[in-house]
Amino acid sequence: MRIFVHIALSVILSLLFVSVVAPKVVVAADAVVCQRPKETDAKTTKKIAPDTIITEYSMDGFVYPSKVVNLSIDTARYKSRLVRTINHIFSTSTPRRTLTDADDDDSYYEGFRIDSIIIIRMRPFNDSVKNKFVSWAYRTANKLHWLTRESKIRQSMIIKKGDKLSSTDITRNEVLIRSSNYVNDVSIVPEPVPDKDSSVVLMVFVRDNFSLGGELSYGGKENYSKLSVYENNLFGMGNRLMLSCYLDPIARNRSAAGDISHTYNNIFGIFADFTTTLGYGDKGDYFIVHNDINKNFITPKDYGFGVSHDYFRDMVKVGTMDSVIRVTANLATIWAGYSFPVSKNETSVYFAARYDYHKYFDGPFVNRWVNPMYHDNSAMLFSLGIYRERFYRGNLIYGFGRTEDIPYGFRVEAVGGYTWGRYDNIPYLGAKVLTGHRTKLGYFSLTAQWGGYMSSIDRYRQMITTGDLIYFTHLLPLRRSYYLRQFFNMGVSVGSNMRIGDGQNITFSDTHTMRDLSMNNVIGTTRLYLSPETVLFSPWSILGFRFSTFAYFDFGTLGYDTNPFRNDIYSTIGIGLRIRNEKLSFSAIQLRLSFMLKAPSEISPKYFIVSHEQRLSVPRFIATQPEMVLYQ
Repeated sequence: MRIFVHIALSVILSLLFVSVVAPKVVVAADAVVCQRPKETDAKTTKKIAPDTIITEYSMDGFVYPSKVVNLSIDTARYKSRLVRTINHIFSTSTPRRTLTDADDDDSYYEGFRIDSIIIIRMRPFNDSVKNKFVSWAYRTANKLHWLTRESKIRQSMIIKKGDKLSSTDITRNEVLIRSSNYVNDVSIVPEPVPDKDSSVVLMVFVRDNFSLGGELSYGGKENYSKLSVYENNLFGMGNRLMLSCYLDPIARNRSAAGDISHTYNNIFGIFADFTTTLGYGDKGDYFIVHNDINKNFITPKDYGFGVSHDYFRDMVKVGTMDSVIRVTANLATIWAGYSFPVSKNETSVYFAARYDYHKYFDGPFVNRWVNPMYHDNSAMLFSLGIYRERFYRGNLIYGFGRTEDIPYGFRVEAVGGYTWGRYDNIPYLGAKVLTGHRTKLGYFSLTAQWGGYMSSIDRYRQMITTGDLIYFTHLLPLRRSYYLRQFFNMGVSVGSNMRIGDGQNITFSDTHTMRDLSMNNVIGTTRLYLSPETVLFSPWSILGFRFSTFAYFDFGTLGYDTNPFRNDIYSTIGIGLRIRNEKLSFSAIQLRLSFMLKAPSEISPKYFIVSHEQRLSVPRFIATQPEMVLYQ
């Protein structure tokens, strides 16, 4: 029914537009091009493929597309970057062997005045393919998809009409829009305005992702699998609606609990997101009400703020008691910060403050030394730092061909505050250093953190020190359009003078995991992790699904000795296949075959795994809210 409504509305609106504006119509192969009367006698022709509807308007004799329902055009008429941009948006991205500086592309028009901004919207799939079945499938998917509204894209623009063009602002705006889970790619192209010196028109090309999706994952709520169905672009407004249920494979009543979550993207046009979640199940043992509004830093001169509140009740596995305990809590957080540039290269200084309130009504046994994670407390944190962030542009890194934004720069931050707890009132100190850059050997990202409580009794308490390295090589071309990239991740975490209970030990987590080993009961206070991985990107494409093969070696140590090389050793080796369609919202499908090389006898290996992999990314350097060092 929805498809017929879309078709009927499109026909009615097209007829109204033709009758009211009285445009000239050029038809080629059943295509319709609507143009407003031109102010000059300049001739404008354009070859249009079937099923294409383009609305245009002219300005000083030059025709710019305003709205595109489906785009498949011969752009031979345009001999500028406009051609390359359209071809880039509609075709598979050419592999970039090295990371390129994103700001260099638009530096030619630096300082020009922005005369106007034109939005060109594209549906996820190009349905003009020759195969009838594929064309039908793509048309059906496009009709089921809510095309992002032009007003929503304009609301996402930090660049406004009348501003002076800045290549760094264009890059930031592209990164902002591209980070939305309903956008596949975006390109902002400045074009000179005829007869207007030092003026440009910004052409904003946006291609949507197919925003309807679902996932089945292991984990989530304790001992349950999670089935989720979501729409990432509800009504074309960029809002996310997700329904989730937790499945117990043993119990007869498999739908044990469920959530409904809604995120309003860029509320009030201030780049803040509002999320609300409701959950209920397990005969009342699971209940959650979550609300938060959060506005992150975006530009060198900016502000950020956030307010969140959680009330939840859940059955939680408590390691110290080796049992499942009902935990009921009321949690609240509020924070705000401001940043401003201090140099011409957009290095910025920032400061921020945060207040946390934690109240537990039910939970495990606690005292001064046991389960501090479940202590009632409130905390005030302050941060002061300096940062600079710009972006490289590449592909075939963590994705399968889409444009990827890789940050480079640095951030240095000091954190201090005070905690008022159930048993102690104690100050907190911490520091963080991040840096990342491209070199001749590839890209390096380094993160170092230190933080803990200052105690008059034992000098320092719960002191956590972490360091992480992310490295990947430039893309290495092989024969027949195959490409190779080498990755290397390393991390070390050390906890000193920790207490007893949950949150006072670590294991191999999601970001530092020993793939295909069951590590539920293996804990320690010191962890070392090394993981080289070789990825081969193939040119294979079946209905938009791309394939890559990989081989990996995971090595780690975990135990209670502060020297990581004295702790127990764990290692696995394996190969795998990843499959992903970049125009879909689904995670990558991953198949792995692995072998355990070294581990204690109580560890059980998993030889073959089918799972999904969320999109990975490199840590950013922009200012954030104050945070204690996480022990995970």
